[in-house]
Amino acid sequence: MSQISKCDYDVSFCEKKRAKPNRTELKCGSPGFVAFPNLTAAGTTVALATLSIDASEFKHPNIQLSFTANVGTDVIDGFSFQIFRQCLDPPTPIPVSDVYNYTRAVATTEADSINFTVCDNDFCTNGCCNYFVVITVIVSTVSISYVSNATLSAIISDDGYDC
Repeated sequence: MSQISKCDYDVSFCEKKRAKPNRTELKCGSPGFVAFPNLTAAGTTVALATLSIDASEFKHPNIQLSFTANVGTDVIDGFSFQIFRQCLDPPTPIPVSDVYNYTRAVATTEADSINFTVCDNDFCTNGCCNYFVVITVIVSTVSISYVSNATLSAIISDDGYDC
């Protein structure tokens, strides 16, 4: 004998339990560039790849942030990359990603790429957030190095459930 669920008899019950259609939005930042001159000290930081997001129209937003960049250097160098969120209240930048390190152990004339994706489900009280990537020199540069085509993009979606 098969199980009969409440949905078999009460269509309105099932419709209440279904998720509402998801709203999805794509935001892309403008590519950024920074050059680190010869003898840049370890610990030097630069903010790059900014992106402003207004999630105030979403009920339960989820944001997937993706960062990509090209790193060029011809000698041994190292950089760390981390995404931060900044709101109007509080205005203090908050890290939303782990620290991702890039190091080059062999001299070359080719550029490398760095890519990573993180999710952020914690939002500013008014739904508007500014995201940016902080690049930190972790190995003092002995030649000119650069980070180019640094781009931060986001997919914002609503989970569709009224909780």
